[in-house]
Amino acid sequence: MKKIFTINFYKFLSLFELSVSNLEEKSFYEGEKIIIYNKMLDPVGEAFYCNDKITINAILKNSHLYANSFYDGNFFGYNYSIEKNNSTDKLIGLFQNQKGIKYDNIIVENELFLYKDDSFVSKCYFNTLRNAFKISSYQSKQKVAYINNQLIFNNVHQENMVINENGQIYYFRKPVFDENLYEDLDNLAGYKSLDVKIYNNDYTPYDIAIADLINELDDMYYPFIENQKELFNDFHERLFETLACTSLKNFNKKQLISLLNIDFSKFASTKKKVKK
Repeated sequence: MKKIFTINFYKFLSLFELSVSNLEEKSFYEGEKIIIYNKMLDPVGEAFYCNDKITINAILKNSHLYANSFYDGNFFGYNYSIEKNNSTDKLIGLFQNQKGIKYDNIIVENELFLYKDDSFVSKCYFNTLRNAFKISSYQSKQKVAYINNQLIFNNVHQENMVINENGQIYYFRKPVFDENLYEDLDNLAGYKSLDVKIYNNDYTPYDIAIADLINELDDMYYPFIENQKELFNDFHERLFETLACTSLKNFNKKQLISLLNIDFSKFASTKKKVKK
Protein backbone atom coordinates (compact mmCIF):
# COMPACT_ATOMS: atom_id res chain seq x y z
CA MET A 1 0.00 0.00 0.00
CA LYS A 2 2.89 2.37 0.72
CA LYS A 3 4.04 2.13 -2.90
CA ILE A 4 0.62 3.18 -4.25
CA PHE A 5 0.48 5.90 -1.60
CA THR A 6 3.82 7.29 -2.80
CA ILE A 7 2.84 7.14 -6.49
CA ASN A 8 -0.42 8.90 -5.66
CA PHE A 9 1.50 11.65 -3.85
CA TYR A 10 3.74 12.27 -6.86
CA LYS A 11 0.81 12.21 -9.30
CA PHE A 12 -1.15 14.75 -7.30
CA LEU A 13 1.78 17.18 -7.05
CA SER A 14 2.43 16.87 -10.80
CA LEU A 15 -1.04 18.33 -11.53
CA PHE A 16 0.35 21.66 -10.35
CA GLU A 17 3.92 21.24 -11.67
CA LEU A 18 5.17 20.63 -8.15
CA SER A 19 7.77 18.10 -7.03
CA VAL A 20 9.79 16.91 -4.03
CA SER A 21 13.24 15.46 -3.50
CA ASN A 22 13.65 11.81 -4.45
CA LEU A 23 11.38 10.19 -1.91
CA GLU A 24 11.44 6.46 -1.29
CA GLU A 25 8.29 4.81 -0.03
CA LYS A 26 10.10 3.63 3.08
CA SER A 27 11.06 7.20 3.96
CA PHE A 28 7.52 8.17 4.98
CA TYR A 29 7.58 8.31 8.75
CA GLU A 30 5.35 9.84 11.40
CA GLY A 31 5.72 13.60 11.66
CA GLU A 32 7.92 13.88 8.56
CA LYS A 33 8.05 17.29 6.85
CA ILE A 34 8.63 17.21 3.08
CA ILE A 35 9.68 20.32 1.15
CA ILE A 36 7.74 21.03 -2.05
CA TYR A 37 9.32 22.72 -5.08
CA ASN A 38 7.88 24.42 -8.17
CA LYS A 39 9.06 23.76 -11.73
CA MET A 40 11.92 26.24 -11.24
CA LEU A 41 13.00 24.16 -8.21
CA ASP A 42 12.22 26.98 -5.79
CA PRO A 43 10.83 25.84 -2.40
CA VAL A 44 7.16 26.87 -2.35
CA GLY A 45 5.55 24.73 0.34
CA GLU A 46 5.53 21.80 2.71
CA ALA A 47 3.83 18.44 3.11
CA PHE A 48 3.42 16.68 6.47
CA TYR A 49 2.96 12.95 6.97
CA CYS A 50 0.94 11.99 10.07
CA ASN A 51 -1.43 9.09 10.88
CA ASP A 52 -1.00 7.62 7.38
CA LYS A 53 -2.17 10.89 5.81
CA ILE A 54 -0.47 13.76 4.04
CA THR A 55 -1.33 17.44 4.42
CA ILE A 56 -0.07 19.80 1.72
CA ASN A 57 0.33 23.56 1.85
CA ALA A 58 1.93 25.25 -1.19
CA ILE A 59 2.10 28.56 -3.01
CA LEU A 60 1.26 28.52 -6.72
CA LYS A 61 1.90 31.45 -9.08
CA ASN A 62 -1.32 33.36 -8.37
CA SER A 63 -2.97 31.19 -5.75
CA HIS A 64 -2.57 29.00 -2.66
CA LEU A 65 -3.02 25.21 -2.58
CA TYR A 66 -4.28 23.27 0.46
CA ALA A 67 -4.76 19.49 0.31
CA ASN A 68 -5.43 16.46 2.52
CA SER A 69 -5.00 12.85 1.43
CA PHE A 70 -7.49 10.04 2.04
CA TYR A 71 -7.82 6.30 1.56
CA ASP A 72 -11.24 4.67 1.90
CA GLY A 73 -10.22 1.06 1.22
CA ASN A 74 -10.76 1.43 -2.51
CA PHE A 75 -9.62 4.89 -3.61
CA PHE A 76 -6.48 6.85 -2.84
CA GLY A 77 -6.87 10.56 -3.31
CA TYR A 78 -6.80 14.17 -2.19
CA ASN A 79 -9.45 16.68 -1.26
CA TYR A 80 -8.06 20.13 -1.96
CA SER A 81 -8.79 23.80 -2.42
CA ILE A 82 -7.06 26.51 -4.45
CA GLU A 83 -7.66 30.07 -3.31
CA LYS A 84 -6.83 33.07 -5.50
CA ASN A 85 -4.50 35.69 -4.05
CA ASN A 86 -6.30 38.89 -3.01
CA SER A 87 -9.66 37.46 -4.05
CA THR A 88 -12.58 35.40 -2.78
CA ASP A 89 -12.37 33.13 -5.85
CA LYS A 90 -11.85 29.50 -4.91
CA LEU A 91 -11.65 26.02 -6.45
CA ILE A 92 -12.70 22.95 -4.48
CA GLY A 93 -11.19 19.83 -5.99
CA LEU A 94 -11.19 16.05 -5.78
CA PHE A 95 -8.38 13.90 -7.17
CA GLN A 96 -8.62 10.16 -6.66
CA ASN A 97 -7.36 6.99 -8.26
CA GLN A 98 -7.49 3.25 -7.86
CA LYS A 99 -5.65 0.29 -9.31
CA GLY A 100 -7.11 -0.86 -12.60
CA ILE A 101 -6.36 -2.98 -15.60
CA LYS A 102 -5.84 -0.23 -18.18
CA TYR A 103 -2.75 1.57 -19.39
CA ASP A 104 -0.55 2.44 -16.40
CA ASN A 105 -2.87 0.47 -14.07
CA ILE A 106 -4.21 3.66 -12.52
CA ILE A 107 -7.82 4.80 -12.96
CA VAL A 108 -8.11 8.54 -12.32
CA GLU A 109 -11.03 10.80 -11.45
CA ASN A 110 -10.69 14.60 -11.31
CA GLU A 111 -13.47 16.95 -10.27
CA LEU A 112 -13.42 20.72 -9.72
CA PHE A 113 -15.98 23.19 -8.36
CA LEU A 114 -15.42 26.92 -8.93
CA TYR A 115 -16.77 29.63 -6.61
CA LYS A 116 -16.77 33.42 -6.99
CA ASP A 117 -17.90 35.56 -4.05
CA ASP A 118 -19.15 32.36 -2.39
CA SER A 119 -21.43 31.65 -5.36
CA PHE A 120 -21.14 28.38 -7.28
CA VAL A 121 -20.05 29.19 -10.84
CA SER A 122 -18.79 26.13 -12.74
CA LYS A 123 -17.91 22.46 -12.48
CA CYS A 124 -15.73 20.12 -14.52
CA TYR A 125 -15.33 16.35 -14.24
CA PHE A 126 -13.02 13.84 -15.95
CA ASN A 127 -13.01 10.07 -15.42
CA THR A 128 -10.76 7.31 -16.84
CA LEU A 129 -13.00 4.33 -16.12
CA ARG A 130 -16.20 5.83 -17.52
CA ASN A 131 -14.30 7.46 -20.40
CA ALA A 132 -16.30 10.58 -19.60
CA PHE A 133 -16.13 14.30 -19.08
CA LYS A 134 -18.68 16.92 -18.00
CA ILE A 135 -18.33 20.69 -18.00
CA SER A 136 -21.15 22.80 -16.55
CA SER A 137 -21.71 26.52 -16.07
CA TYR A 138 -24.30 27.30 -13.42
CA GLN A 139 -24.34 30.96 -14.43
CA SER A 140 -24.99 30.59 -18.16
CA LYS A 141 -26.83 27.24 -17.75
CA GLN A 142 -24.67 25.67 -20.46
CA LYS A 143 -23.35 22.12 -20.22
CA VAL A 144 -21.19 19.67 -22.17
CA ALA A 145 -21.24 15.94 -21.38
CA TYR A 146 -19.46 13.03 -23.07
CA ILE A 147 -19.63 9.39 -22.10
CA ASN A 148 -18.68 6.47 -24.33
CA ASN A 149 -19.57 7.67 -27.84
CA GLN A 150 -22.31 10.14 -26.87
CA LEU A 151 -21.79 13.91 -26.82
CA ILE A 152 -24.37 16.39 -25.49
CA PHE A 153 -24.26 20.19 -25.52
CA ASN A 154 -27.01 22.19 -23.81
CA ASN A 155 -26.83 25.86 -24.73
CA VAL A 156 -29.77 27.57 -22.99
CA HIS A 157 -32.03 27.70 -26.03
CA GLN A 158 -31.35 24.25 -27.49
CA GLU A 159 -30.16 20.76 -26.61
CA ASN A 160 -27.81 19.05 -29.04
CA MET A 161 -26.95 15.36 -28.97
CA VAL A 162 -24.70 13.26 -31.19
CA ILE A 163 -24.39 9.48 -30.76
CA ASN A 164 -22.06 7.02 -32.47
CA GLU A 165 -23.38 3.50 -32.95
CA ASN A 166 -20.70 1.48 -34.76
CA GLY A 167 -19.99 4.20 -37.29
CA GLN A 168 -23.60 5.32 -37.70
CA ILE A 169 -23.61 8.87 -36.35
CA TYR A 170 -27.06 9.97 -35.16
CA TYR A 171 -27.74 13.60 -34.28
CA PHE A 172 -30.61 15.43 -32.61
CA ARG A 173 -31.43 19.04 -31.84
CA LYS A 174 -34.44 20.25 -29.94
CA PRO A 175 -35.42 23.69 -28.67
CA VAL A 176 -35.48 24.40 -24.96
CA PHE A 177 -38.40 26.71 -24.36
CA ASP A 178 -38.31 29.37 -21.69
CA GLU A 179 -40.91 32.03 -20.89
CA ASN A 180 -38.22 34.70 -21.01
CA LEU A 181 -36.31 33.31 -23.98
CA TYR A 182 -37.73 31.99 -27.21
CA GLU A 183 -35.75 30.99 -30.26
CA ASP A 184 -37.47 30.05 -33.50
CA LEU A 185 -35.77 26.67 -33.82
CA ASP A 186 -37.15 23.48 -35.30
CA ASN A 187 -36.51 19.99 -34.03
CA LEU A 188 -33.80 18.35 -36.09
CA ALA A 189 -32.74 14.72 -36.37
CA GLY A 190 -30.73 12.65 -38.77
CA TYR A 191 -27.75 10.40 -39.26
CA LYS A 192 -24.65 10.02 -41.36
CA SER A 193 -22.66 6.91 -42.09
CA LEU A 194 -18.88 7.07 -41.87
CA ASP A 195 -17.15 5.10 -44.58
CA VAL A 196 -13.92 4.54 -42.65
CA LYS A 197 -12.13 1.45 -41.44
CA ILE A 198 -11.19 1.09 -37.78
CA TYR A 199 -7.83 -0.47 -36.99
CA ASN A 200 -6.64 -1.74 -33.60
CA ASN A 201 -9.79 -0.40 -31.89
CA ASP A 202 -8.84 3.18 -32.76
CA TYR A 203 -12.14 5.06 -32.88
CA THR A 204 -10.58 8.47 -33.50
CA PRO A 205 -12.54 9.12 -36.77
CA TYR A 206 -15.81 8.57 -34.90
CA ASP A 207 -14.99 11.06 -32.14
CA ILE A 208 -13.79 13.64 -34.66
CA ALA A 209 -17.09 13.23 -36.54
CA ILE A 210 -19.06 13.59 -33.29
CA ALA A 211 -17.27 16.83 -32.41
CA ASP A 212 -17.66 18.23 -35.94
CA LEU A 213 -21.38 17.52 -35.92
CA ILE A 214 -22.03 19.04 -32.51
CA ASN A 215 -20.27 22.21 -33.70
CA GLU A 216 -22.44 22.27 -36.83
CA LEU A 217 -25.56 21.98 -34.70
CA ASP A 218 -24.40 24.77 -32.38
CA ASP A 219 -21.33 26.89 -33.11
CA MET A 220 -21.14 27.94 -29.44
CA TYR A 221 -19.69 24.54 -28.48
CA TYR A 222 -16.01 25.49 -28.69
CA PRO A 223 -16.47 29.06 -27.37
CA PHE A 224 -18.17 27.60 -24.28
CA ILE A 225 -15.30 25.18 -23.65
CA GLU A 226 -12.73 27.97 -24.11
CA ASN A 227 -14.59 30.19 -21.66
CA GLN A 228 -14.56 27.45 -19.03
CA LYS A 229 -10.86 26.76 -19.61
CA GLU A 230 -10.07 30.39 -18.89
CA LEU A 231 -11.98 30.28 -15.61
CA PHE A 232 -10.16 27.20 -14.32
CA ASN A 233 -6.75 28.10 -15.74
CA ASP A 234 -6.93 31.44 -13.96
CA PHE A 235 -6.08 29.49 -10.79
CA HIS A 236 -3.12 27.66 -12.30
CA GLU A 237 -1.65 27.62 -15.79
CA ARG A 238 -3.07 24.85 -18.02
CA LEU A 239 -4.90 23.29 -15.06
CA PHE A 240 -7.93 22.35 -17.19
CA GLU A 241 -5.77 20.70 -19.85
CA THR A 242 -3.67 18.86 -17.25
CA LEU A 243 -6.71 17.41 -15.49
CA ALA A 244 -8.27 16.36 -18.79
CA CYS A 245 -5.15 14.66 -20.14
CA THR A 246 -4.37 12.99 -16.81
CA SER A 247 -7.83 11.41 -16.62
CA LEU A 248 -8.90 10.75 -20.21
CA LYS A 249 -6.27 8.11 -20.97
CA ASN A 250 -8.44 6.37 -23.56
CA PHE A 251 -8.22 9.42 -25.81
CA ASN A 252 -5.27 10.21 -28.08
CA LYS A 253 -4.19 13.74 -29.03
CA LYS A 254 -6.50 13.96 -32.04
CA GLN A 255 -9.52 13.04 -29.92
CA LEU A 256 -8.59 15.51 -27.18
CA ILE A 257 -8.15 18.25 -29.78
CA SER A 258 -11.51 17.50 -31.43
CA LEU A 259 -13.60 17.02 -28.29
CA LEU A 260 -11.98 19.56 -25.94
CA ASN A 261 -10.04 21.83 -28.30
CA ILE A 262 -6.81 21.22 -26.37
CA ASP A 263 -3.81 23.04 -27.80
CA PHE A 264 -0.82 20.76 -27.28
CA SER A 265 1.58 23.39 -28.62
CA LYS A 266 1.20 25.16 -25.26
CA PHE A 267 2.76 22.20 -23.49
CA ALA A 268 6.50 22.93 -23.56
CA SER A 269 8.70 19.93 -24.31
CA THR A 270 11.17 20.16 -21.43
CA LYS A 271 13.09 17.60 -19.49
CA LYS A 272 11.79 16.82 -16.05
CA LYS A 273 13.78 18.45 -13.32
CA VAL A 274 14.56 16.60 -10.10
CA LYS A 275 15.45 18.30 -6.85
CA LYS A 276 18.52 16.71 -5.29
